[in-house]
Amino acid sequence: MASLLNSAMRYFNTTGGADRCDEFVNQCIEVGQQSFRIKRFIAKGGFAFVFEATETKTGRDYAIKRLLANEKSKCKAILQEIALLKRLSGHPNIVDFVAAATSEKEGMTEYLVVTEFCPGDLVKILEARWPMKPLFPDQVTLIFYQACAAVEYLHTRSPPVVHRDLKLQNLLVSAQHTIKLCDFGSCTTKLHYPDTSWSAGQRATVQDEVTENTTPQYRAPEALDLYQNLPLDAGMDKWALGCLLYVLCYQQHPFEDGARLAILNAAYRMPQDDTTYAHLQPVIRDLLVVNPLQRPDLSQLLSHLETLVSPGIDPKGPVQGLLPGNPAPRVAQQPPPPPQQQQQQQPPARPPPPPRPAAPPGQAGAGAAAAGPGGSVLSSFMGRIRDVGSRVTETVAAMSREGLDLHYLTSRLAVMSYPAEGLESAYRNHYEDVRAFLDSRHPRAYAVYNLSTRRYPQSRFEGRVSEVGWEAGTAPPLASLFAILRNMQLWLRQGPHTICVLHCLDGKASSALVSAATCCFLRLFPSPRHGLELFAARRCPPNISPSQRRYADYTAEMAADPPRLPHRRPVMLVTLTLTPVPMFNRQRRGCTPYAEVWANGERVLSTCPESYEAMRPALVEDGQVRLGLNISVCGDVTISVFHARSTLGGKMQGRISSMKICQVQFHTGFVREDFDRLNFTKCELDFLDTDDKYSSDFKLSLDLVVSPQDKPLVDGPPPWDGFQARGLKPRLLVSEDEELAKLRADFMRDGEAPPLASPVSSQDSPLADNEPAAPAAAAAAAAAPPKPQREGGSSFFDTLDWQHLEEPAPSAQPPISEPQQQRDEGPRDYEAEALRAAHREAERDRAEAEAERRRRLSGGGGGGGSGNFCPPEEPHRQADLEQSAALNDVSAGVADLLGFGGGGGGGGGSNGGLSPAASSASLRQTQSNADLLSDLFSSAPAPAAASAGTTATPPPKAPYVVDDFFGGPNFTRKEPRSLHEMRHQARAQSMDPERAKVEAWVAGKERNVRGLLCSLHTVVWEGCRWTQVSMADLVSGDQVKKVYRKACLAVHPDKWAGTQHEAFSKLVFVELNDAWSAFEESGMKSLY
Repeated sequence: MASLLNSAMRYFNTTGGADRCDEFVNQCIEVGQQSFRIKRFIAKGGFAFVFEATETKTGRDYAIKRLLANEKSKCKAILQEIALLKRLSGHPNIVDFVAAATSEKEGMTEYLVVTEFCPGDLVKILEARWPMKPLFPDQVTLIFYQACAAVEYLHTRSPPVVHRDLKLQNLLVSAQHTIKLCDFGSCTTKLHYPDTSWSAGQRATVQDEVTENTTPQYRAPEALDLYQNLPLDAGMDKWALGCLLYVLCYQQHPFEDGARLAILNAAYRMPQDDTTYAHLQPVIRDLLVVNPLQRPDLSQLLSHLETLVSPGIDPKGPVQGLLPGNPAPRVAQQPPPPPQQQQQQQPPARPPPPPRPAAPPGQAGAGAAAAGPGGSVLSSFMGRIRDVGSRVTETVAAMSREGLDLHYLTSRLAVMSYPAEGLESAYRNHYEDVRAFLDSRHPRAYAVYNLSTRRYPQSRFEGRVSEVGWEAGTAPPLASLFAILRNMQLWLRQGPHTICVLHCLDGKASSALVSAATCCFLRLFPSPRHGLELFAARRCPPNISPSQRRYADYTAEMAADPPRLPHRRPVMLVTLTLTPVPMFNRQRRGCTPYAEVWANGERVLSTCPESYEAMRPALVEDGQVRLGLNISVCGDVTISVFHARSTLGGKMQGRISSMKICQVQFHTGFVREDFDRLNFTKCELDFLDTDDKYSSDFKLSLDLVVSPQDKPLVDGPPPWDGFQARGLKPRLLVSEDEELAKLRADFMRDGEAPPLASPVSSQDSPLADNEPAAPAAAAAAAAAPPKPQREGGSSFFDTLDWQHLEEPAPSAQPPISEPQQQRDEGPRDYEAEALRAAHREAERDRAEAEAERRRRLSGGGGGGGSGNFCPPEEPHRQADLEQSAALNDVSAGVADLLGFGGGGGGGGGSNGGLSPAASSASLRQTQSNADLLSDLFSSAPAPAAASAGTTATPPPKAPYVVDDFFGGPNFTRKEPRSLHEMRHQARAQSMDPERAKVEAWVAGKERNVRGLLCSLHTVVWEGCRWTQVSMADLVSGDQVKKVYRKACLAVHPDKWAGTQHEAFSKLVFVELNDAWSAFEESGMKSLY
């Protein structure tokens, strides 16, 4: 290593660096436990030099990036780049990190970073093809798609990572012919949001930083002029992606030499006569807009690009024609690790995934032949294949160890991303890991709901999948949404441990819609707003459309008390009006509109004529757009308004090209009979274009007439026909009452009343954990998953069996102790039968225990103070006796306190053998509802004959009862003595230890920055450089500000990134930040 460092110093002190790099070839270096031999020099940039090297043991090829720094700022930047590369490694379109090492000598620090070797440089490949051989459209789409996928992965990290230097030079072609993003030296997680309060110095500092880390031709407008007060965030990468797509299509840059005025005005020339890449021109226009807030979301852009690829081509697959030969296959099978390493990598509860098949010999041979002749080349190539395949498998395994993309909204409702397989599982959940996790945490008690249109084999989750998807970005049919909610309710009623798992493609909008609707349908929250806040707090921003929010409101109305169910009256849509006229033509003076009406998934009307010349444009001067509809609809309605465009391609193909102005979805069953107009404001419309095309008071109005007659049923009754709100209880979504109270306290504001639960009924109550087991038939039904579905068809509605519940025959004479309130009229299911059977069994046991207790008391005298009336082999009977005795003891004590006598009754005689300690312990036992009702109905005094033989004098009870409730001077128990302590103890058992520690630290000091700073020393960890402060150091606001900044420097998560304290530091920092915000809002007042 010393000789290598000396050679590097000689290199930097001479000229002709590119020629001098040859002296490093064939040298051996060590990085960690691996030894490499440098084969050749590849490239250089900035203060970095890249070499191709071969590992001496395996013969695999790697790329080694060598960096030298003599300043602390450069060292910090290099370490940040290595940390980011290590953090981002694993995505199929980002170069894989292998290892890194550093050494210091004479004030110079050398860094060696080992990554995977990508044989293709995209710039050199294109320079060799252009201009005689341009890229095919599918090649451009695949290259751009994979680049967008890599950037979208950066933007979705926490915190988001902005690359800032996206350009053609930073894209490589891997051995599998896929695109890889490299060079993360310019990345940052620090985002800037300039506003009017920024000074000129602040703007100049940020401007210099951005200029230093960006390339002029790819620099965004907001990075050139900070006085526009536009955010400097992920939008800069989206602008660079637009420039990159332009270069791939037209072999030149849209802003040559980084022309400042052209970039600030987005003035570039788009070829008008181009037909090869015409389908990509709208993407370029959407990305190259001045306002970064109007640039499209990358997840939506990826979905759009998937539709532009030719059928049969995988956009995530290899890009054919860039490198010679066939793509090298990924070998996902790796040798088993050593025993110790295997124990560290694999969780004990999750079985290892089955081995993947290796690549066919013929395919591997073809790749090896393409690499070149000679045994050494073949060995190196095969070693590279094995290395890449093993690193992919290790990356997927590492992602599984770090945690699945699965979040619990409540203890019985979870949301995850799409369960994938193959290469897609590198950045999504692998279905085997999901199944192993669910089988270990919720064995035979989970149901998966696929809310996307992309299906997969039902066998992945043993037939526990319901295919109920719809098109992303739109609202589902109301009947389907109601069916989903009803099926989820029925599944959650199967037992106290059942859980529903939702997923769509991205785990956002569709999942958020169903989650919020479920919270309203089961009356956890009164409004979908609370459910969306829960989703945002525990998973991610929901990003649902206004129509999806409208359908969630429908479910809240259907679950209200009394419920408001949709009617079946047809609605005549007379006229559609847009006010004012949107500006969609090229002159920004109006539009050429037409509308389409869809009812229940079928298009029933289109106002578009056959030719563009027959359409009448609407101008801004007209004030509004009026389109006649005159169509009768009933059910789910979708109205889309388009702007017709006259293009050369459209004329040649004989069709009208269009742009969507807006869209709205609603259900006619919720249109009141007295309504004659529906108004939808701008914030209530879907698929809006850029804001500059609409006025701030833009709205869509529908003139309509509601028919007085119901529409006859043709396809059978809707799923809500005959629906009753019985059983809609929030208890189905939680495991305990404390969780329910916590959810409402966290997400409902003061003064908001929770929705009323439906009347309590034995048939609607789920079995609690401490209730007796149900009969065998009920237990089997509770453990059964949703019905398996047939391949190739959706059988979700087969699981909706609430309309087929049979009412059991009523018994001739109900049990005497059964409460009258539980004998409901109407259908009953197996849960009611289970509860009644368990209740009768508990009643029999309690009667036997009472008889046994009387026999022992009458035969054994007063007894001792232990209260151990049952033999040790019957613990459950002993508990029953203690509970019954405790209730009788309380009754007798209260009677004595109120002066209603004391001696002589059977009750007094039966209680004579109980000690105060036994009574106190019995009072604190938790009882189920069934047990409590049984005690109440079985608390009649014992017959006098039962206590005739007792001779012991009963001790006075009043002091013991008071001591039991309020505590006495001799109370020495270590149990919680308040409801708060009991609640805290129960939560601590199921809560993450770090979160529990933070909550204990914050308790009583919520948003009190002084209190948190004074007690910060109680939660910091070893190695955290923090000195305890007192309240005397926090008198003035400036003192608080100074100490708060020191605390941020001590516990900031970035400082502890990659350590075991990273997660805990985030929790502490969030609490400090919230308290500081509250302190600033209060005016930073002094103590006195």
